[in-house]
Amino acid sequence: MHVVVGFSKCGQVSLHQYLINRYGKNNVGRDEIIHAYNGLEKFEERWGDKNPIPVIITRDPIQRCWSWYYYLGYDNQMPYEEFVKIKEYKGSYGEINPISISNYAKWMRPWIKKYNCMFYMLDYLKKDPLFPHLNSTLDFRKKPVPPMPKHYQELTKKLLCEEIKTNKEPSWSYLPNTVLGKI
Repeated sequence: MHVVVGFSKCGQVSLHQYLINRYGKNNVGRDEIIHAYNGLEKFEERWGDKNPIPVIITRDPIQRCWSWYYYLGYDNQMPYEEFVKIKEYKGSYGEINPISISNYAKWMRPWIKKYNCMFYMLDYLKKDPLFPHLNSTLDFRKKPVPPMPKHYQELTKKLLCEEIKTNKEPSWSYLPNTVLGKI
């Protein structure tokens, strides 16, 4: 069974439907828990008896931060400079700091050590005419996400580099030993 466990604002709802279209409804699940508190343990409790294959989808981490800022409605509550520095947990959901979540390697490492994960990148999947575009920020907020200003891109990139150095996580060094999802 394929179970989409991916990251917020990376296209996991669309990927879930895409995989259902390929493998059938009974062979695909979704559980947004990769960066949740005890996410791996929760995954094993919920899916362990089904011989699961975790499916992880990512996207440009800078664009993920910008999309999340709008999706959560923070654009109406605080400047982006404050949003990217939020440090809090939301119940059992887990880490909600946009920079920390966008350090994909930090969250994927335990999953890769335990499972033969499949990986997809949203930017490549969008090129497939069979890939559905569901649950977009536009659909949720009823207004388009504006282009990200260059100075916010630079700020996000700087903070991501600091986050990666702090956690001493090599960004994609363990991907070669995994299964990469193919279009």
